[in-house]
Amino acid sequence: MALKNKVPDSSAEAAYLACIRLLGRREYSKAELMRKLKGRFTREAASEGLRRCVAEGAQSDERFAQMLVRHAVSAHLGPQRLRLEAVKRCFDPDALEPYMDEVDFDAIALEYLKSHYQDTDASDFKTAQKMKSALYRRGFELETCIYAVEQFSS
Repeated sequence: MALKNKVPDSSAEAAYLACIRLLGRREYSKAELMRKLKGRFTREAASEGLRRCVAEGAQSDERFAQMLVRHAVSAHLGPQRLRLEAVKRCFDPDALEPYMDEVDFDAIALEYLKSHYQDTDASDFKTAQKMKSALYRRGFELETCIYAVEQFSS
């Protein structure tokens, strides 16, 4: 069975419609969209389709950054994990800073502990270490982990 060599589509209109379809499901960064489009379209068609999406306001890196921060807050993720998610999605983590400044990561860490360790006694050293470790793995900074566990146990 021979594999067909598909020739990339050179239609900017088709690339634009593909962008709109993708953006209908969730927000994407420009780089993420371009990476997805390159597989099906020529570089020129993909660039033109993406440029048109940006010009019409269908794609916005600002909205993408806001969505990423909202996702991190709802999933109880810390700032380090949020930056890692941005890099994974081909987005500049420094562009998240204005939106991250509005978030109280101490409160998010404490909320995570309350939801996952509600009936746990944090006065035990081993249990407190497990809690700190869980927060650290979720991307919270060490000071935040220590503060949240202290607040949880008091």
